Formats: sequence, C-alpha cells, structure tokens
Amino acid sequence: YHVWPEETEELTDKLRKYLARRRRPSPLESDSGRAARPSLFDMMGRSPQVQRLFSEVARVAPTDFSVLIMGETGSGKEVVAQAIHAASRRASAPLVEVDCGAIPENLIESELFGYEKGAFTGADKARPGRFEAAGHGTVFLDEISNLSLGMQNKLLRALQERRYYRVGGRTPIELNARVIAAANMNLNAAQGPTGF
Repeated sequence: YHVWPEETEELTDKLRKYLARRRRPSPLESDSGRAARPSLFDMMGRSPQVQRLFSEVARVAPTDFSVLIMGETGSGKEVVAQAIHAASRRASAPLVEVDCGAIPENLIESELFGYEKGAFTGADKARPGRFEAAGHGTVFLDEISNLSLGMQNKLLRALQERRYYRVGGRTPIELNARVIAAANMNLNAAQGPTGF
C-alpha cells in the first residue's frame, strides 16, 4: 500500500484507536452481546487512500495467505498487520511480532524455528521458536529485508512446505501460523532474489 507522507501519522493514529476499541467491549453492544461497531470508514474517513487500504485489509484478512506489507518507515505497517490479524479467523490466537533487524544474524534461525537440546554451545534444553509460540495465530516479521538471503530461503521453504525443523532437530514441525511480513523497501525492485 502507499500512503502520502502527510497522511501517515494521522492514519497510524486512527488505526491504533480502532484496534484499541476492537479489543475492549463496545459501548454499543446490544443485550444479546453482539457489538454494533462503527465501520473503519466511519472512524477514519473516506479518502481514496484509506478506502484502498481498508479494502485490501478486508480482502486479505479472512484468508490464510501470507502477506507482505511494503511502506516507508513510520507509515504504519505494524498497525496494518495488527488490523489484518484482528479481522482474521486467527484473532483469538496470539500475534507474535518479530523485529528481524533487532535479532543478530547468528540467532535469527533459532529465534524463529527454535532449537533442540545440544544444538549448539549453551543449548542445555530444547526451546520452541516464534512460529511454535504463535500456534494457530499470526507471526509478524517486521523489516524482513534485514534477513540474509540464506535465511530468506529457509523461511520461503518453511512457507512453501508448511513445515520446518528446529535447529539441530530431525523431526519436522508443522507450520500452523499465518505469516505477515513487512519491509520498508520495495522487495520486487531489490537486486537479486529475495525469496518473496
């Protein structure tokens, strides 16, 4: 999606307010417990950019497709990922957020996939990764362009096969979580293969 820079802060703020209202009981709930919540359009306005963004969120949220959100830093990619998760069938399961730029290259694979006891020095017990922690929820991989090409290929393989191995493991683990990734650059225009 693309949002003009002057609209970015306002759009992000409105999305956060919407998500906060969605999480707590609505003051408009009927006696039957069903919420009569206002639409996103009512809350955020009807500019063409907002209409396009929410039409895309509404179209992709109920699916199980992996999603790539591209936009400049500060444009609200995380808030869009939260909105997709909140509007999905997976909303009652965890949303596990991973900042791919904040985890050192030598640790990212074990963070995402987990590791078995003895897989490396200091691995005194098995540990599940972020995909296992998400269960049937969503994993949000922020700034995925920071991953090495090798790690992007491992991630692509896990997404294609819907299974992966813990570091040092021999038993495949089913990938049940949905993956939403974000990048602050156009990965389609980047040099070389990116895996996406």
